[in-house]
Amino acid sequence: MKLELIILGFALMLLCSFFVTVFLKSFYHKRFKNAILFKGLSSLCFVALGAAILLLDGFSWIRLMILIGLCFGVLGDEVLALCQIYPKSDLKHFLGGGVFFVVGHVLYILSMIFIGGPNIIALVLAFALICGISLLYENKKKFFVGEMKNSLKLYIGIVILFAAMGIATFLKHGTLATACMALGGILFTVSDNILFAFKFSSRPRYRQNVALHIAYYLAQFALAFSILFI
Repeated sequence: MKLELIILGFALMLLCSFFVTVFLKSFYHKRFKNAILFKGLSSLCFVALGAAILLLDGFSWIRLMILIGLCFGVLGDEVLALCQIYPKSDLKHFLGGGVFFVVGHVLYILSMIFIGGPNIIALVLAFALICGISLLYENKKKFFVGEMKNSLKLYIGIVILFAAMGIATFLKHGTLATACMALGGILFTVSDNILFAFKFSSRPRYRQNVALHIAYYLAQFALAFSILFI
């Protein structure tokens, strides 16, 4: 059954890549209502993979926790997409989307604790390293977040903790599940750093939007695949 689910996963990734392509094209041409539809369809692909694994390969509370985290990712993604449709409430939707993602990240962190937890020394070192890289990227891009500074610092801190937990848990246990969690956390951190540069830069570039969504959907599929190996 695992082989069939892996094949299903790659098929859903191909379908997702089609939806993402349409979404990005719609975004580029400022057809934002069309964009939000295809963004949602893209996100449903990784949720479908997680749900299929849970239904066909067996239930566990840790698997369910990760699946719920993926569902919160879909909600966060759709709320973020409302920024373009309702520009007057842009910051409200941006922060609202972030709240949904935070819930998902907390669920991923808890799932790693229940798996067996991280190597604490590796966790501290990974957290410090990723924080340093994020700060270097922020200084290089010189984006200004204004009144959202404290909220975004808290958010990116949680994302970095998730990534560091993934790395440290993988170093302790060395399983495919923890490898997928670590990859998901790293890609989420990459995606969110690019997102901030794209959102708050005085000169956002379309290729940044492409890069952040590639990293984001790869992160979500890595997390969905982690369910299979738990």
